[in-house]
Amino acid sequence: MLIPAFTLERTQEVIYFLNELLKTKAIPFIPIYVDSPLATDITEVFKYNLDYLNARTQQAIASGCGPFQFINLNFIRDQKESKSLNNDKRPMIIIAGSGMCESGRILHHLKNNIEESRNTVLVVGYMARDTLGRRIVERTRFVRIFGVEYELNAEVTVINAFSGHADKNALVDYISNCLPLKRIFLVHGEDQQSQALSDTLSQMGLMVHIPQKDEEVEL
Repeated sequence: MLIPAFTLERTQEVIYFLNELLKTKAIPFIPIYVDSPLATDITEVFKYNLDYLNARTQQAIASGCGPFQFINLNFIRDQKESKSLNNDKRPMIIIAGSGMCESGRILHHLKNNIEESRNTVLVVGYMARDTLGRRIVERTRFVRIFGVEYELNAEVTVINAFSGHADKNALVDYISNCLPLKRIFLVHGEDQQSQALSDTLSQMGLMVHIPQKDEEVEL
């Protein structure tokens, strides 16, 4: 199973829930690899800043049973060790960046595994339009990796529950608590979703604008 994941917070969340699944024996005891030097460093930051974690997690870490300490969890920095995973035919879970499959070690793992139907790509984050990750989510038959086309035969599973963004209702609620507002600019969103939010806010009598690329607005 390949899990493309953002190195900050998303990787650590995935590790946490994999640990919970292992403790209840909901998934088999197989090796789990975090193949990212940056994600490894960030996870160390989590481990040494316990004050920001809830009491249950603090207690688990203090007793040696924390979410980043289970026995089959392996952090990889070395490039040779990373490459060797593709020659290991045992069942395993590989978590690697980048989250949208545009760069990083996940590309090498996809290249070597995406054509095998026994493998799974588990998507746990947003995939922007025109990224390799989006093409995988849309199950495009052939995807280009490092300039070479590969047939997407692996199973693709999408979990939307990890989203770090507020949904439409949460955004409307937030804006409702910020009134009065002279004008609202909707940025960092896809056209269809931005327009739907704009329509909702306009029906509330608010001034809404969706800026276009290179547009300048005088405030």
